[in-house]
Amino acid sequence: MSVTSSIVRVATLSVAGLVLAACASGTVVATRDYNNPIYTPHWFAYAASGRDLAVIVRGNPTAAPQADFASAVTAAMNAHQTGPKTNFTISPSDNARKDFRVVMLFGDTVNEYAACDDPHGVTLAPASGGARLNAVFCYGQRPMTAIQISANGLGGPGGPTLGDMVSAAMLRLFPAIDFIRDGQPDNNFRA
Repeated sequence: MSVTSSIVRVATLSVAGLVLAACASGTVVATRDYNNPIYTPHWFAYAASGRDLAVIVRGNPTAAPQADFASAVTAAMNAHQTGPKTNFTISPSDNARKDFRVVMLFGDTVNEYAACDDPHGVTLAPASGGARLNAVFCYGQRPMTAIQISANGLGGPGGPTLGDMVSAAMLRLFPAIDFIRDGQPDNNFRA
C-alpha cells in the first residue's frame, strides 16, 4: 500500500469515525457536504502552508461578544487543523495569499457560492433547533470545499460543542483525499 493510499484511508476513517461518534452522541452532525471537482490537497498546501489563512466569522449562536466568539472559532480551527501547518486568523498578515479564505457562517443554511461571493452580504437567519455552522474554503469567489455542521446546542464559545463542530469542519474542509485521482465522493451525504 502506498503512503498516499495510507493517508487517504486514515483521513477517510477519521471523518467516518467523527461522523459516527457525532451521531451516537446526538450533539454534532454533518448535514451537507460539497467538494469542487477540481479540489486536490495541493490547493490547501498552496494557500496556507507556513502562512496565515484569512478567516471570516459571521453569526454567533452564543451570548458572547462577536470578537470573543470569532477568537474562539479561530482558536478551535488552529487546534484541530490537519495537513500543512498554517495560522487561521481573522487578522491575516501580509504573508497570507489574498485569493484564499475560510468563511465560517453560523446561522441557517447558506449556499457555498454565496458565502464565497460576498460573505458579509449573506443574510444569516438563526438556525432552528440549535446551532448550525456553514464552513467554506474559498478561492476567490469559488468554493473549493464546504461542509454544514449542526448541533443541538452550543453553550458558550469555549464549550466542547463548538470545538466538535469546528473539528468536524476542519476534517472535511481540508481532506487529504485527491478527488481527481481517487474519485469524487457523494456531495450530499447524510450523517
